[in-house]
Amino acid sequence: MAFPDRCTVNVLLTILLFAAVISIIYVARSIIAIFIFAILFAYLIDPVVRFLQRHSLFFKNLRGPHVLEAYLAFLILIAIFAHAVTPGLLKQTGKVVRETPSWVDGLLTGEVATEIGGKYGWSEARELRLKSFLTQHRTDTQSLIKTAERLTWTAMGGSS
Repeated sequence: MAFPDRCTVNVLLTILLFAAVISIIYVARSIIAIFIFAILFAYLIDPVVRFLQRHSLFFKNLRGPHVLEAYLAFLILIAIFAHAVTPGLLKQTGKVVRETPSWVDGLLTGEVATEIGGKYGWSEARELRLKSFLTQHRTDTQSLIKTAERLTWTAMGGSS
């Protein structure tokens, strides 16, 4: 009997093959995701393209111009939707930005415990426990808030 038994070699080669396939999939995961989304969009846009192709005066036998028309129509619809939603979104964002400092101050001083306790009918002992917890962990809360500010700034396109 030889050292590398045939069965052992087969098992090791199978494991090596699976590892290679999994590593290739891992390396190409973004390309695979793009390919899957392309197939999904092609499947979703097909009825629109067929409709445009049937009711077209020009290019009845060509599919390309109708695909372009469908994508342009979807981009225009997305732009119209974004234009309709943006004013309300900006108003809400401005409100959140204006109220954030007062929320942070209430959290750091522990006053939020009184507000929560009043809202949910807590006892004074429970409110005091939460308030003492918040004041004891004030430095942790401040570092968490600074991290959130830094991440928000980075997400908005600023440099950290």
